[in-house]
Amino acid sequence: MDGGHLAPPRRRPVSARINDATTMRPDPSAAALSVAAHDTHMLSLAVALAGALDEAQIPYCHFKSNEALDRSMRGEADLDLLIGAEGAQSFSQILLRLGFKEARLAAAREVPGVSQSYGLDAPTGRLVQVHAHRHLVIGDHTTKNFRLDIEPEYLAEAVPAPLLRVPRPEHELVLFVLRMVAKHCTLDAMMMLQGRLSTSERRELSWLSERSSPDRVAGFLGAALPYVPAELFSRCLRAVRPGTSVWFRARTAGRLHRALDAHGRRSRRGDAVLRIWRRIVWGTRRLVRGAPKKKPAGGGLLVAIVGGDGAGKSTAVADLAGWLSAVFATKTTHLGKPPPHVATLLVKGPMVVLRQLGLFRATRVPAYRLQDSGAPFPGHAWLLWNVLTARDRYLAYRHARRWVIGGGLVVSDRMPLSQLRTMDGCRTSWLRGSARLGYLARRLVALEMSYYAKIEPPDVLIVLRVDPAIAVQRKLGEDDPGSVRERAGEVFDIDWAGTPAVVIDAARPRDEVASTIRRIVWSRL
Repeated sequence: MDGGHLAPPRRRPVSARINDATTMRPDPSAAALSVAAHDTHMLSLAVALAGALDEAQIPYCHFKSNEALDRSMRGEADLDLLIGAEGAQSFSQILLRLGFKEARLAAAREVPGVSQSYGLDAPTGRLVQVHAHRHLVIGDHTTKNFRLDIEPEYLAEAVPAPLLRVPRPEHELVLFVLRMVAKHCTLDAMMMLQGRLSTSERRELSWLSERSSPDRVAGFLGAALPYVPAELFSRCLRAVRPGTSVWFRARTAGRLHRALDAHGRRSRRGDAVLRIWRRIVWGTRRLVRGAPKKKPAGGGLLVAIVGGDGAGKSTAVADLAGWLSAVFATKTTHLGKPPPHVATLLVKGPMVVLRQLGLFRATRVPAYRLQDSGAPFPGHAWLLWNVLTARDRYLAYRHARRWVIGGGLVVSDRMPLSQLRTMDGCRTSWLRGSARLGYLARRLVALEMSYYAKIEPPDVLIVLRVDPAIAVQRKLGEDDPGSVRERAGEVFDIDWAGTPAVVIDAARPRDEVASTIRRIVWSRL
């Protein structure tokens, strides 16, 4: 086996290989993957990626879990690609051209030589996840301690399958067995009930074993992994099969770790301590906070969705946040009705009670109606009410911005905008400079305006625009038709051309609106 020639042989385009899959040179891997070539549910972005790699002649292969490669092409699992060093730059350019976005975990969870990217498959709205590996790193999922320096040999004999290049089954079997022993057979893994292969892992082991030649396995071990003798690999193969004793498996894992000691990031003892510590800490965090989420490499984003009543804001916010949170650290907020601060509850609570008794009725009157009617000074209670609302919105905005600065994503329902009078934004500015205001009133007006002055526009502003008649029909029986028509009409009549807003026709079917919003937000990440 010649490990010096990494470039794959020139191949036909992906579309031609799909059509001619049945006439290809028989190969165990290709034959097993032929079903993927005819899968009508394959994501178009995954097929486009395969075609781009094919045309660029980049040395690569889908190096593991090829028994379920069809699931990866449907977006149900990751695409794990091993990329040769000389093709890494071209590969990055391909991902960028296809709209993939790099994502990162916390530093402690990152693996050297491995990057993660996501791409949006526009027709389905699903995400394609690509794990690009410059190095083959194995070990427990909490530490990934050992690098197997076999990338050239692994890529040199990769074979063309109907879509992606895949390794020889013997090569994949060797890597799989070593991964499973390092992951499942240590004593600490078994003590923490992680010592057995999952159903899918057992199926993959059987699939690879059936397709592998023992002579080729031995030849690959001797050429690429001379520090893993054939006798030790045989023990590893026995250790991952059902029915072996705990003692045999633990001793086998110990021998493998000693054989790989020179290829570890940490000492064997240090790695064992770190594995145990992280299993406990990370497991506890997962129970409390859920699975850890990634953050876009390009930084965080504040997305605000604005529209009148009946435009479908809440539905759009829920869909977008749910879609993003499947991968990224995402929060939602409501900058129209923010959660009340303790001070707000202490002041507004009694005011609401007294309002029901006939006092503080002015707090119900919108500012634009007072302004348009030329009403006299509405009173200090009205000013205080609006100052507290402004403060709550500012505090919610500040919390959202801090999350975004930390790299997370925030989806906001509504946003204070100067263009809107009937919904959110400064309410007391029309009183500024009035000769009828005393010192306290002027201070309250200035305070409310200062809160809104600190609220910057969102990174992405999406306006859902719908005809007032449609909005009234949608909210029939829920809200006052006059109020719905007024709010929807204001958004509908504004000329948004001179603003950074992206206007969407919310009268379209909601799945189309959701798909459009996803594409807009994805383009800004």
